[in-house]
Amino acid sequence: MDRQGCLSYHLNFLTLIALFNPIMKAKHILILLLLLSFSQIQAEDFRIVYSSSLTGNLYSCICGLKLSVGLAKRENFFRQRGISPSKDILVDTGNSLDVRSSKNKAEAIFHSFQKMGYVSVGFGINDLQEEIIPVVELDRYPLQSANVFIKNFFSSTKIGKPIKYAKKGNKNIGIISLTSPTIQYTLSGDLKKKFIIKSIDSTIRDILSSQEINADTYIILLHGTTEEAARLASMDKKFIVIYGDEANKKPVTNKSGFLDVNGIRVYSTFDLLGDKIGILNLTETDKGFAIKSSEVIEMNVDKLSDSEDILSVMRQYGIKPE
Repeated sequence: MDRQGCLSYHLNFLTLIALFNPIMKAKHILILLLLLSFSQIQAEDFRIVYSSSLTGNLYSCICGLKLSVGLAKRENFFRQRGISPSKDILVDTGNSLDVRSSKNKAEAIFHSFQKMGYVSVGFGINDLQEEIIPVVELDRYPLQSANVFIKNFFSSTKIGKPIKYAKKGNKNIGIISLTSPTIQYTLSGDLKKKFIIKSIDSTIRDILSSQEINADTYIILLHGTTEEAARLASMDKKFIVIYGDEANKKPVTNKSGFLDVNGIRVYSTFDLLGDKIGILNLTETDKGFAIKSSEVIEMNVDKLSDSEDILSVMRQYGIKPE
């Protein structure tokens, strides 16, 4: 039942009550209708909160000439903004690790994402390290890739589920995470033997043709280029494409966090240190969800304190400030 139908149903119900109960005055009915209308709007509007390229920054640190916020402060930023996994969808396009992350540091980062309520964390080039294979094989973190596989002796192991689902109102949202196969050219010979990265196009086609649940809207997370993101977005009107790419250093002044590529809109934080958070405000339509507004916010390290929840995770794995 859509919003208009739902309100019509409640109006008829309240009218019947008024007929049999004259004590219930018209103004009371009006108040109830306003409350019902408000609750419907709240239930059908939500946010996609996205990030990318943490590059191993758990604690605040000096990275080059810039002070990086770090994941420990990010959770408190979410609290200040009223962002919650109970009502919002939290996703990350990947490149969460630095170039030499230990197994313990990888676990601390992915465990922190889990604790913060992230639904999906994708794979970037820094995340394709031999040390993290045992972490990925645990299959207990929000790691997800539809096209990156770990080679075994006789077969290959998938990373999380090819597609995850979230329910908003009466509609389904599908979440798919992808990694550009072009990053294989930057991997060492040993790593090329350990990871398989399949074609983006064929992966999407296979998922859409085989899935048991049809989604009304798809969130596509990509670690790849602007051009790959635009091509993905052009495949289907149901796709909302969010991407991250450490090689993409185009100057972007648009604080709404999107680029228009030949009439195709794609979204990114355009961030290399995990200091920016993207927010998409969505509203329900007859066919799925539409983006009402978008913004990218750069977190202010001086106005944030470290989250005790994330600090406890770091202590658990013995991770200290670097």
